[in-house]
Amino acid sequence: ESAGLALQREGGGHYDRFRGRLMFCIGDEQGRVVGFSGRILTNDKDQPKYVNSPETAIFQKGKILFALGQAKRSILDDKLAIVCEGQLDTITCHEAGFTNVVAPHGTAFTEQPARILKRHTDEVVLMFDSDDAGQKAAARNAEPLWDLGVSIRVALLPAGHDPDSFLKANGADALRALLANAPGFFDFLLQRLSNQFDPRTERGKMQIAEQMVPWLCRIREPILQATFAQRTASRLDVREEVVRQAMKESARHGPRPHDDEPPISEPDAELPVGLPAEQTLLHLMLGDERIIETVGQRLDQPWLSARVDADMI
Repeated sequence: ESAGLALQREGGGHYDRFRGRLMFCIGDEQGRVVGFSGRILTNDKDQPKYVNSPETAIFQKGKILFALGQAKRSILDDKLAIVCEGQLDTITCHEAGFTNVVAPHGTAFTEQPARILKRHTDEVVLMFDSDDAGQKAAARNAEPLWDLGVSIRVALLPAGHDPDSFLKANGADALRALLANAPGFFDFLLQRLSNQFDPRTERGKMQIAEQMVPWLCRIREPILQATFAQRTASRLDVREEVVRQAMKESARHGPRPHDDEPPISEPDAELPVGLPAEQTLLHLMLGDERIIETVGQRLDQPWLSARVDADMI
């Protein structure tokens, strides 16, 4: 019961949290089992696809990387870690010989797992789907690694594929080539923004610069910062001094607000702080205890806006 494997029934007794599920052991850095994840085996629509062990004294999902106990020797030997999204993808990669693959629990790759990887390697490849959600996930997961000075590359899989399906369709050599040709994160980000916003137009230049400058300001290594500032200036067809001045302004004042228009970070920018969806979720949780359990297992606190008290979840 304290490990979350058994749940109390109303009226007494217990029942199995993971009934009817395919089980995955979750280990710590030494490979010791500290929790479990269960994937549903039926088509039951009112049940979550995955159920994880709750937070316990030995299992905090934000501090654990799936398969690190099995992958750390390869990561140290290869001086490279590969991060993908799912447990099944990680297992398939290991079976295919890519034994330096790990995955975060949930989609929020936070500072803690980033520091764990930093202890083992200075280079990480983020392997995600090529759709918009996958590219957003790559950018989101890169942030804590970027702040720690880790060298990051991004391997985007072809449309419609995840690592599991790509390996089954194309084999290990194809994935090995994809990983070897993965561009650096900065080039990936600059190209992604250039695809979204036309760098030949004045508005496009401003939109790209507004997102690139904060990343540039967070680079600790002066040589790398200078290199990436030059690349940004070249893509925008402006003098490097202009980018440097924008960096100084950003460092001094922070991002300047736009009073007459919404944020232009992306065409489908997220809603501002205080999401109505969060209020709806709270109402649903109050009305159905099953939803409370699902939210507790699958919702990462960093997803919540500042106006929602995380302790309520």
